[in-house]
Amino acid sequence: MRRFYRLGCRQPWRLLSVNTLVHFSNTFNQSGTFTVNEGKCSLSTTSIETPEMKVNPFFSNVVSDLQLLQKKWMREFRICITSSSTLIIEALTADETPSWAPIATLDAVRWPWDLVKTVDAALIPTNTTSTNTNSNTTSTADGHGITILDLHDRAEDVAVAQRVLTERYPRLRLHIDHSKGTDLQGTVTHSVSVSLQSRSHGTDLSPEETAVKESFLGESIGLGFSQTARRALREAFQSAGMPLPPRHIERDKGKSEMDIYLDTIRNALNEDITVVSTLINDEQVKISVESCGGRQLNVLDGRRDDALSIVLACVEKAAENVNSIATEEARKRIADHPVVLALPQKGLRPKEILRRLLMHTYGLLEERVHIITSQGNDLTFTTTIDTELSWGDQSDSTKTPVVITIARAAGVNKKAAEELACVIAIQRCFPRIFQEQLSYHMDVKEILRSTKATSKESICPHISKGLLAQLRWAARCEKKEIVFDTVQLLPNSENEELGIRTTRALWATQLFFVNEKGNRQLICLALDPKKSISEQKAVAAALWKCFKNLCNEGIQYAMDRGLINKDGDVTPCEGISTSAEPIPRNEYEIAAECDPFIPNLQLLPSQPISVPYRQSLLSVFRRGVQLYVELMNERSSYNSNSNHICDKSISPWRLVEHTEKVQSNGHFKAQLLIRTTTATPTTTTTNNNNNNNNNNNNNNNNSDNDGIGDQLSGDMLLGEVFYSTTAITAIFNAFKSLFDEGGLIARSAKEDVQVNDIFSDTLQRVNLFPSFPRELPAPTPLETVAQCVMIKYGLATELHITGGGKIVNVQLFGRSPSSLNCDDSKDQSRFFLGHGRGSSLLKSVVSCCRHTFNTHMPQDGDIPDASTVESIKSGSVQVTPRAGCLLASQVEAVKNELLENKAISASASIFVGVDIRPSSSNILYEAKLYVVDEMRVVELERTSPNSDLITSLWNLTSSVVREMGGNTLDVENVQRKYSGPHHHITLQRLLEDIYGLTLVEETLLKDQHWHSHLSVRISDDLYYTIGYSVGTKKKEALEMSAIKALNRCFGTVSKSTTPHTGVSVSTITTTMATSEEEQKYCGFIYRKLGEKEEFCI
Repeated sequence: MRRFYRLGCRQPWRLLSVNTLVHFSNTFNQSGTFTVNEGKCSLSTTSIETPEMKVNPFFSNVVSDLQLLQKKWMREFRICITSSSTLIIEALTADETPSWAPIATLDAVRWPWDLVKTVDAALIPTNTTSTNTNSNTTSTADGHGITILDLHDRAEDVAVAQRVLTERYPRLRLHIDHSKGTDLQGTVTHSVSVSLQSRSHGTDLSPEETAVKESFLGESIGLGFSQTARRALREAFQSAGMPLPPRHIERDKGKSEMDIYLDTIRNALNEDITVVSTLINDEQVKISVESCGGRQLNVLDGRRDDALSIVLACVEKAAENVNSIATEEARKRIADHPVVLALPQKGLRPKEILRRLLMHTYGLLEERVHIITSQGNDLTFTTTIDTELSWGDQSDSTKTPVVITIARAAGVNKKAAEELACVIAIQRCFPRIFQEQLSYHMDVKEILRSTKATSKESICPHISKGLLAQLRWAARCEKKEIVFDTVQLLPNSENEELGIRTTRALWATQLFFVNEKGNRQLICLALDPKKSISEQKAVAAALWKCFKNLCNEGIQYAMDRGLINKDGDVTPCEGISTSAEPIPRNEYEIAAECDPFIPNLQLLPSQPISVPYRQSLLSVFRRGVQLYVELMNERSSYNSNSNHICDKSISPWRLVEHTEKVQSNGHFKAQLLIRTTTATPTTTTTNNNNNNNNNNNNNNNNSDNDGIGDQLSGDMLLGEVFYSTTAITAIFNAFKSLFDEGGLIARSAKEDVQVNDIFSDTLQRVNLFPSFPRELPAPTPLETVAQCVMIKYGLATELHITGGGKIVNVQLFGRSPSSLNCDDSKDQSRFFLGHGRGSSLLKSVVSCCRHTFNTHMPQDGDIPDASTVESIKSGSVQVTPRAGCLLASQVEAVKNELLENKAISASASIFVGVDIRPSSSNILYEAKLYVVDEMRVVELERTSPNSDLITSLWNLTSSVVREMGGNTLDVENVQRKYSGPHHHITLQRLLEDIYGLTLVEETLLKDQHWHSHLSVRISDDLYYTIGYSVGTKKKEALEMSAIKALNRCFGTVSKSTTPHTGVSVSTITTTMATSEEEQKYCGFIYRKLGEKEEFCI
């Protein structure tokens, strides 16, 4: 970069040697400013003294010319000497905060003879007066001039802040404390702190000024003064609660080349001119110049990538059509003032250069240029530079301006991606300026040579992000996915598929590539005692084998850590044996040998499983509830006697256990009632019997099994209503909930001593029971299930076996122990517990035991699914978006427009609803927008049926935005705005900002696997399920369920949002929920039941 040396004159010069001038003009590594004081000449460079010499005629002429200009124009001038043959003349501005600004340039061979002529020509107003401000200055010499874009990082922010503060608080001044030092690494750092001080001591400040003075504080540390001061000012303005002052306050006051042509058209037609851009298709754009009267002056179309050039050409041609003479003058005016960039030697700001050039040439304001940087899941950054083809105030226009992309870049960090994207945009939009003035700059060369960014759509992640991130990126470039198959090999075992015998526990990882057609290709196999090392070995070997040229850094990293050798082979490990080893028995063989019941099973329709009878948890809870009812009866009798009331027609309260089958979904509903009847009651008993499940309960502990098909006025609900897939589970939960935290008896025990005795005694009895096993033991599955059913429900188990040949079906039922020896089994209670199927009796029985154990002995917590919750399969629901989201703002805009047009009354309300319609295969949702105005209901918008509720809401939002004249919503742009390393956070932000809905995350550890379930709260008690996944790690399951929810609600996850959670990925594909499980846990609306009316003493 050129170095500037400035010569200025405030007093007459003394003697200066010509050799001094020649020395400094030819020295590139020294810089300074010549300042002249009275009676001496000093140089503000590093320890350079200028000896007095004889008077030099050359400098005498310079001094006299500068004095003449100073008296003529009442301002100071100075000359900037560079290492090139061009001199720049600067003048001191007359603002409140004076600063030096370039006004003209001069060829060194014509200095000093043309100095006065050049300055006069630049300052005297002519027909070709510069259209630029103090930052874009124009000079003329010999009929030719240049437009200088000064891109030095001057402290403009400080000057603007001083001006804003002085105008608002004239009795306060901005105080800046600046210090500079060097750290241990030799880097020069600046420390800046800003505050407000009174201009004079003893001044009485107003309360507002006092508050601002105390709160206006900011400090920062950085490598450059301007950036450091800018951050300190930003912090001070924010701490004082003041709006940030604008940067470059006078920058955009000038006119661009586009404005010159537009002014030519306006002056010729005396009308406002509009530039309208429309898309012909995805690749073609049409530009038209129209007058306010609707007259079309010119139309051009072409490639969308060349839209900016097409716009300028279209406007120029339109100007020529209306006034060719003025247009030719405008062309000459522009040609006589070529752009010259005054660039700093270092610290180039490509983003600033791009904005200034777009403003100078095309008149695009800063708010029309969008530099968007998004972070992908592999922690790389993608920068897209978009421009809106819009000029002037087009807010009232019904045509949405076209947005074009002028550059893209990807980088390992945000700064590298943005700098490269801006340089590419300059090179593409301004090729001549780039070639002549920017290509030589050291910062530009470094940006183009850097390996931290690329002009491609993606870049290989840095090695600090891990080998897996690099492999996933490389596989995506070839449209492939990575699949891991990791198994643990037990010691002294043999794996027939892999052909490996082990002497110690090892992890075997197979890495596959899956193409778009779903074909799997085995890449490598890696073994290691540690699972993570085994996976890393497989990844390193795959990088060497398939992407040796793309990921050199990762391959070298893997070699340095011994994951692969120099030939790319996986490093061997100990524990692999070639000798014959015994093969372990599978779980079916272990169960057939150890379980006391399985060896005796036969293919008979019914076989009892006899275990010793013992008291059950259900009987203990039933006893406690019965004691509670009896206590209620005693108190009721006491109250009647004390009031001398004797009504013999009213019987005491009785405990009623009621179960019934819900016909809509096949679930079972259980509730506890307390009932009193008159002396001659008329009741109806409902017994719901079927082949697999009889919903009658045994009459233990004075409890009835009467239904409530015709309830009397004396029936009262005791506790809550429970739903479950089996009747016995619903009954058990109905009893147990009364003693749980928040249950009826548990709450009453805190206030009543007698109830507390019942509560404490019940809990003591419950605590005496042995705990259930967390897992079903492989040696004794049937015996364990039979014992658990007896302990929990007090039921004896019975196997029902059907089928034969290839498939055997097994069902497990529970009966009261006394009914097993009864011949008339039709009148006895029988509860369905579980089922299983398999290719043999052994496998089907083990499968049935697993199903029964998982259903009736679950861990704490549960995941809602379509078979265990009250799902809504038809009708209509209302969606309540939170204020501030996109959907709510559009709905409010629609309402305001209707009110302005007086289409509705002020008391009308507007709602978002969803109609639910079942189909043959799934449930369809139709989102709608409707108005309720007194007795009228008017539907404004309705979407087509869709199998996903969130997608229907998206279609509704897009349609409303389109109808209101907004920009068309694009899924990829929205995802790119919210993309980040964590999918569940991205999903949460999307749902909140677009629809105002809350994401509900539910996780459950079951069978050593984490079950993650995601749902959306659409109203006070309604939830819509959107994602479900299973994984060995909680974070992994949560991320995978979020990915599925994004796919379901917002389309396919883009390439920039590929999963990367920083955890082991061996089970991401192997433990992923199947499609059947997704249908079971996703895509339905369910209601969380609230508290019902309860009876208390």
